[in-house]
Amino acid sequence: MNTRPRLPFPIPHLPSGATLPFIGLGARMLGPLVAVFVLAVTSIAGIWFLAYGLDASAPDELEITTLLAPARVGWFEDESIRIEAENELDAATALGYAHAVSYLWPISLWRQTAQGALTAWFGPDLLELDRFARELRFDALAQETFRTLPTDQQAYLRAYAAGINKAFDETAFLAQDEFAILQVTPARWRPWHTLSVERLMGWLAVRLDTTAAGDVPIPASLRRFLASDRQLRGWLQLHSFDYSFAWVHRDSSGAVLGQRHVTGSTPIPLFLETIVRTPAGERIVAGIPGTPITPAGRVRGATWAILLRSVAQIAPASAHLSRDTPMIYERIEGRNGIEFLHAFRPGRGHLQFLAVQDTSDALPDSALTLFWAGLEPGTDLAAWRALPAGPDSAFTLFDGAGIRMQPDGAWALSGSPAFQTTSGPITLVGDTPWTPYLARHLDALNRLPEGVDRFAGWNEDCYSEWAADLAPRFLAALGRSDSLSAMDRDALTYLRNWDFTYARASIGASIFDAWLDGLNGRRLTTHPDAFSTLPPDDTLLVAFKRAVAHLADTLSSDLSTWRLENYHPVTYRYPAWSFANTVDTDRLRLSETRFAPLQLPGRGHPSTLCWGSFQTGDRFQSSATWDAWAYTPPNDTLYTRRRALDASGFLGRYRIPVQPPGAHRLHQDAEPASETRLVPAD
Repeated sequence: MNTRPRLPFPIPHLPSGATLPFIGLGARMLGPLVAVFVLAVTSIAGIWFLAYGLDASAPDELEITTLLAPARVGWFEDESIRIEAENELDAATALGYAHAVSYLWPISLWRQTAQGALTAWFGPDLLELDRFARELRFDALAQETFRTLPTDQQAYLRAYAAGINKAFDETAFLAQDEFAILQVTPARWRPWHTLSVERLMGWLAVRLDTTAAGDVPIPASLRRFLASDRQLRGWLQLHSFDYSFAWVHRDSSGAVLGQRHVTGSTPIPLFLETIVRTPAGERIVAGIPGTPITPAGRVRGATWAILLRSVAQIAPASAHLSRDTPMIYERIEGRNGIEFLHAFRPGRGHLQFLAVQDTSDALPDSALTLFWAGLEPGTDLAAWRALPAGPDSAFTLFDGAGIRMQPDGAWALSGSPAFQTTSGPITLVGDTPWTPYLARHLDALNRLPEGVDRFAGWNEDCYSEWAADLAPRFLAALGRSDSLSAMDRDALTYLRNWDFTYARASIGASIFDAWLDGLNGRRLTTHPDAFSTLPPDDTLLVAFKRAVAHLADTLSSDLSTWRLENYHPVTYRYPAWSFANTVDTDRLRLSETRFAPLQLPGRGHPSTLCWGSFQTGDRFQSSATWDAWAYTPPNDTLYTRRRALDASGFLGRYRIPVQPPGAHRLHQDAEPASETRLVPAD
């Protein structure tokens, strides 16, 4: 486990009656000088803490009352973990403990968000988010779901919660970082809290739009809802899941299953890789801590990729509410004992947005209605747990769309992917309309000479089949023009010599993107087919000149600075602290220092296998991804790649590697750097 530095010096304490030997100073000066000295040292200590924080390592041995037999948690240097237990319940307890130790702040923040209880930690600026969570009833429906679960699933959730609470019991963990800054202590983890966070993640996996509403006017209540939804995603820095995809290739030499999960802009990886070892066998899974969600994994050679996709729709529908539908009144607790009252009428499986007050005697015959499976009791706990056993898992909250590959290379689709593309032996599924271009380039990689590991660097390839199609058409339509300035002509030369890659050093990529920006007034296009019909030639010319002027103003008149890494830097933002106007002045100052956004050189693009965090329309820029792939044969390894940015160490912000991380090989024979033994309490 990584251990962050503690204070490098003690805060001085003077015993009663002690004096300091300041030569030549009168007694009256000693008090003020001592006070100044203590204040200075304390301030330095505080600055050190705010800049780098404190951390604690897991102990070598720990007693847990609910354990049936000893278990072990192995901690690897790459922050993945290994669980060894004699049964599945003890494995769940060990997993809960490991998740809490590794993700104590994130899972606490996610739970607080799902419960609609952020106001208690951050103050009234978060009241709208709390109201939003209460109306979607993340926590209330999780409790209702838990009460109706089979006994074995309840037992699993209790065992997992027991492990989390054991980490919560460790004062050294709770005294660190964000909890000390906020001066809060997280409440005990209840078994249904796991379902609350699962439901929150399910909502974040929804791509919400109002196109199905047609011409129905959008009421103010829906506008507020959509604003709160955007605030939620910015608050947690978890968004853009719909850019994820999975792909499979099979030929006579074997098969490979690859997957990319786009997870937003947080520097904290959403997935935590775990090797679980029980008498029933071994499995490698990548899961979201605090939840049962395991989108990726491998067991006995079978590999799965499940996209985080949940389906919701806003559409006109007959009114389901009536004057007889009871109102729910809930208290939202704020800081310093202040309370707020929130009243709303819940639906069952839906949420209505009425054009009139829902307390009126005259409810409308129809209204815009949100339909989502998460608006009624239910969980995908059983489906996630069943993934290692086979492909017949039934999802309800999530769509379950993805691919499963068997040890012999045979594969099958699951769920209902939004897009499915086949190019040669490549099949690719995802929520993104860029799938045809991604599949086409994977097929191009497949045509490398025999003996070459054709897909080893698939997620490093920045070539864009989409740009290769579109850019020459733009250039041909632009033609020759005597009105181009010297800088315009130089930019045109760069663009004509562009190799259609979105590498860090690419200048042509910056010019082409700025050109599109000048055409549609926003970064990139929200759909790859937006320019199937080219604009008029004079429009293209004006937009090109505007792009050159924009790059000169944004970067400089020196075209050598127009590298993509400068034009589209990648930004990572810490959950909560990086979201403007949601915390008070003191904490905002903190967010500008220790938790300030991290910026790295940009590269890549949504049309390339090398991810690029371009902003599309009014959506958030997305920087964080998690990649994985597995070959058959062999059958014992899962390769993963994700960036974990830890700026908490001494000068950590300036020591973050610029280059993306390499592939990490997860396999059962690896030895952890340290280990915690969990034993039943006497």
